[in-house]
Amino acid sequence: MTKHITIIMCTFGTLVLGLAACAEADDDESPFDTGSDSDSDSDTDADTDTDSDSDTDSDTDSDSDTDSDSDTDSDTDADSDTDADSDTDTDTSIDGPISLPLAVDDYFAASGYMGDGETAGKIVDDAACGTRVGEEQGICHKITYTPGGDKWGGVFWQYPADNWGTQPGLPVAAGAKEISFWAWAESETETVKFVAGIAYNANTAPNGDTFTAEQQYELTTTPQKFSMSLEGKTYETVVGAFGWSIGAKENGTPSIFFIDDIQWTN
Repeated sequence: MTKHITIIMCTFGTLVLGLAACAEADDDESPFDTGSDSDSDSDTDADTDTDSDSDTDSDTDSDSDTDSDSDTDSDTDADSDTDADSDTDTDTSIDGPISLPLAVDDYFAASGYMGDGETAGKIVDDAACGTRVGEEQGICHKITYTPGGDKWGGVFWQYPADNWGTQPGLPVAAGAKEISFWAWAESETETVKFVAGIAYNANTAPNGDTFTAEQQYELTTTPQKFSMSLEGKTYETVVGAFGWSIGAKENGTPSIFFIDDIQWTN
């Protein structure tokens, strides 16, 4: 009896062990086994997508954009063109004395406004004479003077512009005998004083002229040739080659007159 029980128990134990073994086998095939995440480790192959990081190699293409940066080098070449612009500074240089005859407007600027002319609009200088006269050298000036508080106005032709004797003047060949010009009034007689030379002054005009000249004329509506003598005048450079001044009329109306063909002659 005991032997039979032992056999049965052994048989039952074998059955239990067999069932347990089967259960373990079934567990290995279970789709819910979280251990199956290890299969997802095969998804780490998807990590090979990091090969797509090789797209960053395409970023190196953007490095090629830096080649376009080299274009900026060419821009700097363009900047070097500005050096050529600086050459324009040498265009205005004077190597030696200007020979005579000399057209004043070719070298001197009508920039030295005086009296009422220091107020904007009181003196207007237009290159609008219509018909030229004389040898037609330089510019023909149509001048309109509107009186202001100073009751007079005028303009100096200066080298360089706005130079009242603080800078060196223009070297001019010796031997000039006179300053000639043509002038006339628009509609009524105008009394105008013509001048030359911005006088030297040790304090205010250390490079001023060593000569001065002036002459007053009555201008009519008929163009006439006038002159100022330079006989006996000495100079090496010239700051103020020509100028004019006029007083206000009693009735305060504007004065309109013309000046053309201003020359230093020998």
